[in-house]
Amino acid sequence: MLTHEAGKVSRSLVISISPGEAGQKENEGLLSIEGTARWRPANSSAPGSPWLTTRVSKVEGSYSSSDTAILLETEGVPVQIQVAQSLVSIRCQSGQTCEFPVTVEFEFQGGAFQGAVEMEWRASVSLQVVDENKVPKNYAVTLTER
Repeated sequence: MLTHEAGKVSRSLVISISPGEAGQKENEGLLSIEGTARWRPANSSAPGSPWLTTRVSKVEGSYSSSDTAILLETEGVPVQIQVAQSLVSIRCQSGQTCEFPVTVEFEFQGGAFQGAVEMEWRASVSLQVVDENKVPKNYAVTLTER
């Protein structure tokens, strides 16, 4: 939960790739953050609507970070959170599991807006080996929160 007193929170995720028989080939895919946010104002009659920004840090091999801002217009009504980060040119050494840290930040526009934002979210990752028609033997991808 975010409040006007604590308007920013970060979560650390790690993408782990066990390349298996893929060797040192390039991986590409997508990291997705999805969920909902609900605005709970301290005073229901206060005017205005705050925003919530969801930001995914630059992941090694990706071109940039991704962020999305949503407007929390109606008290208690869930608003969709959706951010997608392209993952390209990710390489692992043959026979070694490699890890790529990712930071997800949620930031609430506090200031003049008194209240809280309730959030539910999940992250998922989908990767594939470039120029492979099938999944290489022992190839595995995991996403964990640290």
